[in-house]
Amino acid sequence: IAELAFVFEPEVARDQSDDMRIVLQTAIADGLGAIIPSQTAIQFRWPDDVIVNGAKVGETILISSASETEGVPTWLVAAVRIVLERDLDGLEPGLVRDESSIAEEDGADLDRTRIISTISAHMLNAVQEWGEEGTRPFAERWIGRVFGFEHGTDFVTLNGDTIVAH
Repeated sequence: IAELAFVFEPEVARDQSDDMRIVLQTAIADGLGAIIPSQTAIQFRWPDDVIVNGAKVGETILISSASETEGVPTWLVAAVRIVLERDLDGLEPGLVRDESSIAEEDGADLDRTRIISTISAHMLNAVQEWGEEGTRPFAERWIGRVFGFEHGTDFVTLNGDTIVAH
């Protein structure tokens, strides 16, 4: 398992800071895309599943201070958990439907350190870009990575620079 978390002290309202999920998922896709074979499809199932080649390999987590329902949160944590290898207990890969691991999806040579460092580097760049340009550039890159979107699923719209799921 590769797990990493980013802790923020947001300076923007909750609806804007919640867009950090899209920023994180874009950083994950860009980071994994840089180190995994190019034919590998990296997508997301709203709101949290990380999908590789059609199977769930992890999830993102976004939590913030519970005391504020509006306004600026005191803190926000954006995290990701990715399964590198699974103990299949003698089963063939693919028999556990809709679940997989990075090793099973052409990433057998990737280790936790490489995945964490690559996603971290992409996330740091993404946070800077988000601060300068807002959510729209991420939404435009992210929407094509929504699992099922290529089949006409339309459940995410932009409300100004804020992602709204429905």
